[in-house]
Amino acid sequence: MRGIALAITAVLAILAWILLNTQTAEAAQITITVQDFHGNPLPGAYVCLKNATACYQSITNNNGVATFNDMNPKGVYELNVTYRGVMVRQFNPWNYSDSTSPKTIKTGVFNVKVCVVSWDGVQPVQGATVEVRSDVTDPDVNVEQQTGSDGCATFPRLPGNGTLYVYNSTYSHQVFQLQIKSSENTVNLDETNYNNIAITLPLYRLRLTLQDREGRPVQGVQTLLWREERSGQPQMTATSGSDGVVVFSLLPQGRYIYEVVYKEDTVYAVDPPELVAANRDRGPIRLPLTRLTVEVYDLKNKPLTAYSRSYQLAARLYVDARLYLEVSEGSGVISMGYVYDERDYRLTLLFEGQEVASSILQSDDIQTGRVRVQARFGDFTITLDSSGFFGNLPRIIAQKSIIRLSAGGYQLTEPFNSGGAVTLRDQPIVRYSYTIILDGAVIGEGELTPTHGASSTVRPNSHTVSARALSLDEKPVAGVIKIFYGGEALGTVDIAREGGRIEGLAKLSYRYSFTYMGVEVASGNLDAEAVGAGELFLRA
Repeated sequence: MRGIALAITAVLAILAWILLNTQTAEAAQITITVQDFHGNPLPGAYVCLKNATACYQSITNNNGVATFNDMNPKGVYELNVTYRGVMVRQFNPWNYSDSTSPKTIKTGVFNVKVCVVSWDGVQPVQGATVEVRSDVTDPDVNVEQQTGSDGCATFPRLPGNGTLYVYNSTYSHQVFQLQIKSSENTVNLDETNYNNIAITLPLYRLRLTLQDREGRPVQGVQTLLWREERSGQPQMTATSGSDGVVVFSLLPQGRYIYEVVYKEDTVYAVDPPELVAANRDRGPIRLPLTRLTVEVYDLKNKPLTAYSRSYQLAARLYVDARLYLEVSEGSGVISMGYVYDERDYRLTLLFEGQEVASSILQSDDIQTGRVRVQARFGDFTITLDSSGFFGNLPRIIAQKSIIRLSAGGYQLTEPFNSGGAVTLRDQPIVRYSYTIILDGAVIGEGELTPTHGASSTVRPNSHTVSARALSLDEKPVAGVIKIFYGGEALGTVDIAREGGRIEGLAKLSYRYSFTYMGVEVASGNLDAEAVGAGELFLRA
């Protein structure tokens, strides 16, 4: 009897479980939200609610929501999520009414990141094609993507939970027209490795360190590179940075020729071609380059740096007739930068476009880093010759005139001393245009090329004025003309009936008076334009 009772109890328990999990009049609609591992909606996933009698199945929509109709919300199920034929999440038991049973489910579906790097992970490889395959999924996965600037490609929504994938990469080297392939690799995808899958391609780095003759890093030097043989234009070029380092990246295995070029000179060439079958870091390469400084002295052997004023100089280095380098500097020390130091050069210095120095620089001197040149700078004197001018004008011209010198954009203005001379010190010895100025009026102009330590003579322009006097009835009159400048009488000249000449006038404005038989009968102005025209008519 006790056995029968136990059997009846067991049957009743089974019937109660079946009734609890069977659709009844209490059936309702329930929804489950399915997400990938990253929390994004997962459309197209199969969700199965399984009990002893059936698997109730729904497919998630674009929002990752699976909807079940006419379900017992209190039923106990085994919940499975399948994506592309792979079970990516399971709960057993699962009860919609139980707060501990999730209604939003994250699954083992991953956005898989695959990164392609060069040998030893030195550099990401942009533009490589990554292929990922799996025949475990349904349907099979067979997808390709190209890597971005970070060398990585991301493959969305790949089911994991240990799913086996095969992956590889191919890189089409546009420079050398080669296909670089990796071997095939496998991964059992899960949450520990979905974002750290790396593919190493047999691409290598060649790094050179360039130094000058003194062992200092050289910046801005170009290196040219060819694969296998030097033919045509270089296949790659690179320029050294502030540390003197030149880097060629993503080189396929092979032999390479490279040359270091500075201002059209090959200052280093590898010989024989260098095999690159691994990352290659060359030790320092000493180049025949020297930082050259030119120290400028004048004709007195005085450095221009000791001058009270600075002068803008242009320094040019020539190789035969070819201009190699040009630098402008506003002091007596000119930094020429790097110079290939295994040959001679011709150096010229220009002041306002005029040559003030020319010399040959020999390679032995260049390698010292400092050369000294003597430029045509120094002292010279300018003497004013005012002899032969009218009356007291020579004294006035000598005492009151100034001279203005111009050479290109350079200009210098100095007064003559009481003796009619001026000495200019620490000046460029070049061809000057000059003007002689008296009370603001230009009375002479021309060109001169001074000599160091010597005197050059300048002279105002002299004008002759023809003068005639007529009476009021138009008859010629003889008399005496007296010339004044600045309130001072300069001198007199006799005028015959047929006229006379006033010689040695500077182009200035004057006052005059005319005396007939000891009586002043006329006065007026003789302006600079009339002096320049050379004629004076007066009415007495």
